Amino acid sequence: MIDGDEMGRVSLAEGVFSNDNGLKLKSGLWRSDPVELPGGCLMQIGIHQIDNLLYLLGPVSDVSGYFNRLETGPEIEDVTAVLMRFKSGAIGYVAADYISPRRFTLALHGTKANAFFDLDNNDLRLQRTGETRATPIAYKPNSHLHRRWRILQRLF
Repeated sequence: MIDGDEMGRVSLAEGVFSNDNGLKLKSGLWRSDPVELPGGCLMQIGIHQIDNLLYLLGPVSDVSGYFNRLETGPEIEDVTAVLMRFKSGAIGYVAADYISPRRFTLALHGTKANAFFDLDNNDLRLQRTGETRATPIAYKPNSHLHRRWRILQRLF
């Protein structure tokens, strides 16, 4: 949809990846060691949404972020937010959360349409300019996303 100009110019992208696995972390594991996992949940799960935004929007010119530890037993960041400015001018936001129920969503906002993707529900919706609601878009799921999720499920 981006390459075919169906979205128009993408101006804003939002990626969220959360799960509550941080609440189960025990000390002594690499996932609970701040030396092995600097940035906490951003480097564990949020990095996948950063990868998605880089793929969709290209190189980044600058980045800022917030990192906090609210609930995990081990001393790692369990809530993070990163704001990225892309060389194209688009702004991207990635949130990673290790203490909330599972969510993997991606939203792109363009001059011609907004696209909303929910991995867990295999749901892709498009809201074109002038429409008040997003409508479902049929697509063939990209199996690497589902394989990646199955691998993550086996790890925990």
